[in-house]
Amino acid sequence: RQSTNHQSSMEVAMEALGKGFDLTSDFRLRFAKGSQRLVVLDEVNKRDLLIPPTGVTIKAVSQDIRVDKGDRIRFKSDVLEFNQMSELLNQKCSIQGKVPSGYLNAIFDLTGDWFHDAADTKYLAFDGYFISLYYLHLTTSSLELQDHVKMAVPPHWDPASLA
Repeated sequence: RQSTNHQSSMEVAMEALGKGFDLTSDFRLRFAKGSQRLVVLDEVNKRDLLIPPTGVTIKAVSQDIRVDKGDRIRFKSDVLEFNQMSELLNQKCSIQGKVPSGYLNAIFDLTGDWFHDAADTKYLAFDGYFISLYYLHLTTSSLELQDHVKMAVPPHWDPASLA
């Protein structure tokens, strides 16, 4: 039974690779957006992929997907004001700016109304472990957007015309 759970979890994780996330939400798998990937993967050259810690084999996986052994990492912060914590978490996620992402909301169980959350929150800190069994990742060196994504994105950034 445990093998079936691992296989199901792996298949869900593989389906999320290359999909988008709404930064105002969370980065967990259940928040992956859309039914299609945003980037092109090699769907012709496939192989069976063995997941080392579980012994589970996933059939017909794109060669653009790899799995590596996970690890245990301790994440710890200083005691910070709301805006400082928001900026710290954004930096760790490679996001510019101080406007909080959904990641901050999820970690500290905030409402998402960042103006009021900031006013109601004096200081924040975290100290915990992130334990992963494995890492799934895309191996293509240069990601190419799917055609439907290219068509949906305007060629020039003009906020007034998008409003």
